Amino acid sequence: MGGRLEPLAPSPEALTAIRRRHRWMAPLVRAALWPLVSVDVTGREHIPTEGPCLVLTNHVSQLDPILVVLAAARPVQWMASEALLDDDALGRAVVPWGIVPKKKFTADLRAVRELGKWARLGGCAGLFPEGQRPWDGRPLPLLPGIERLARTFGVPVVTGRILNADRQWPRWAAVPRSGRVRVDFDPPVTWGMGDEPSAILGHLRARLHVDPATSPRWPVRGIRLAHGVTNLLFACPRCLAVEALDERGDRVDCRACGAGWRLDGDTLLHPREGGAPEPLATASDRVRAGFEAAGVGDPGRAREGVLLESEPTVLVDPLSGGEFGRGRLRLTPDALALTGTDWRIPLTELSSVSAEQRRRLWIRAGDRVVEPIFPRESTCKWEWVLGHWIERAAAAR
Repeated sequence: MGGRLEPLAPSPEALTAIRRRHRWMAPLVRAALWPLVSVDVTGREHIPTEGPCLVLTNHVSQLDPILVVLAAARPVQWMASEALLDDDALGRAVVPWGIVPKKKFTADLRAVRELGKWARLGGCAGLFPEGQRPWDGRPLPLLPGIERLARTFGVPVVTGRILNADRQWPRWAAVPRSGRVRVDFDPPVTWGMGDEPSAILGHLRARLHVDPATSPRWPVRGIRLAHGVTNLLFACPRCLAVEALDERGDRVDCRACGAGWRLDGDTLLHPREGGAPEPLATASDRVRAGFEAAGVGDPGRAREGVLLESEPTVLVDPLSGGEFGRGRLRLTPDALALTGTDWRIPLTELSSVSAEQRRRLWIRAGDRVVEPIFPRESTCKWEWVLGHWIERAAAAR
């Protein structure tokens, strides 16, 4: 990791360059994606062809920013996680498009101001009000304050819904599937400082909500359909054995109890011994409920006071690439520590934990961020169990 890239500063010259780049890049990107995903659009006429606007949509797939740009037929300057600006191939690819990095789980006023500058220059600013992608396709709560941001910019706000992308590329999946995605845009609304925030929030909730159980769905196709699902199912949904599942092709098998399932393109788990298929989200709920009720990720170590312990890992600073040490990340009721080193942080100093992209975990303590490197271990497990104890520590203060 080579540190953090500088975002593109908003300016008329930068916006002109982005628009010029979009004119020749969009057809190439559409052609490259065509074998993988076909994009249908309704309401494209609601996107202003020029001038300022703010686009808000739900967020379920890694391809969502590209799909919205193709559907809107104009470039969008997205607010996105600061992890996107790592000095790697992805970071270097997104910087020229005016990405605005935002710190997760905090009111990042600097990011809001930068996004507003793009809009006031006549750009199409965009953000995902849920703040992150759900692991199972079901909608997440909107970020606090999104209703005030929508009226602060004073530009037309276009809401939209991305349909079926949670099947085409689930967050947990290592590879995308081939299928159809639809983007629906609504007529623009302009709010001012006299508009009631609660009314704006109600509008946004209604227009951004997509229930995967009732929304339009289309079949998807692919190979290795189960590849990556053990990040979400970090324990067997039948016996709750931790890190006991093996994935192979479209199969998931438990080494502990011998249960097995076939995962299909509709994200349904079909038991090997027969019987009714079960939605993956339902199986995930069962796993999460079992471990959140106990408050531990490793019941066998609970008597030792160990709530969760990782595989051997390297702990790094994702912003600088520096290394804190090597060992096992160990969670106890009062602290998070790295075995074999003197690195230790009391739970009372931890503010949040979040899975960045698919397999990266960021742990934040104030302005400090650390990242354990987990080659195989589930980041979902750590996000949920550590998050549970961070909340408990905060409630006790």
